[in-house]
Amino acid sequence: MMVIISHWRIYHLRIPYGQSVRWAEHEEDSCECILLELQDAKGIRGVAELCIREKWLGETASSVARALDGFVLPALKDRPIDAARILELIPPEASAVARALIDCALLDMRCAREGKPLWQLLRAQSHSVPVSCTIARNDPDIMAAQAWDWRARHGVNMFKIKTGQGLVKDRAALAALRDALDADVSMSIDSNSADKAEDVPAMMDMAHMFGVSWFEDPCRLLPDESFQKLQDAAPLPILVDNACRSLERAQQFMARGARGLSVKLAKTGVSESLAIADIAGRGNVPNTGLAVGISASTSLGAVFSLALSAALPESVRCMACEETFFLCLAGDLLKEPLTVGGGKVEIPSVPSLHALVDWANVRKFAV
Repeated sequence: MMVIISHWRIYHLRIPYGQSVRWAEHEEDSCECILLELQDAKGIRGVAELCIREKWLGETASSVARALDGFVLPALKDRPIDAARILELIPPEASAVARALIDCALLDMRCAREGKPLWQLLRAQSHSVPVSCTIARNDPDIMAAQAWDWRARHGVNMFKIKTGQGLVKDRAALAALRDALDADVSMSIDSNSADKAEDVPAMMDMAHMFGVSWFEDPCRLLPDESFQKLQDAAPLPILVDNACRSLERAQQFMARGARGLSVKLAKTGVSESLAIADIAGRGNVPNTGLAVGISASTSLGAVFSLALSAALPESVRCMACEETFFLCLAGDLLKEPLTVGGGKVEIPSVPSLHALVDWANVRKFAV
């Protein structure tokens, strides 16, 4: 699809949470995000949104806005471009988040032009998307209570447990969670690279004992011989997240026998993530699964993650989509925010998300 970007607007927003959230390296009571609105020469509009956390991405909302408005979009303005090859026109060093936002906004414009909802445009089979819930580091009894509450209220049957609090406390947390949850509830763990390499085998054995299905980022990972040895000796598969931020790096990990990779909007957008899925699904690397990781955005941003997860081939998708953070927000950017029921999210089945945006809230949360 050829498109000419004629106008754009960039909104820098700060959205409060219902209560503060503790991540691996920081605690916050609100998030900053960028909403990008594009318009083509025919007046068709598209939107995209991502929350920007400097500790996660190495970028700030202000730096992303400057990249978009200062040189990325001006370089594309008023020239015919192939929306399907947009990432080839924007170097990753310009801003990975800016690339992802433009990619998603152009997809939304294409939805409007073709009269299809995003999930159909991406050739997903359904707009009902299974999701998991992330349980942040805390005291074991608090973590177990949070998981039980999610299970009871939203029917979630897969949880990602944040580990990295030390073997003793991590064991206590997993034990408390197993006691609180039904036996058929699936759990993965994520240490955010916090564990020492020499402690990883003991963590692996402990996690395997509790029936954990995946171990995400146990320690610092590189696509080298040491990673291959770690994975080959592990009793459960490793999911690579932080070290896999591009198609090229994904190929390097797959060449080293990676059994799981996490793709995220802010790292590889939708188009590059689907390109990774295409390679992962080929016969020469049949054992690599993909998971759509958390971007922790509003309902608007979550739609893109959820549709991406739904579009992954069954042979490649190894986990439910992690995007449920929108329930933690005290405000949202869609007129009808997403909900979770029966462990699934029903994403909008209407052409283009632009008409669903609550522009009053956009003005309300503008920085």
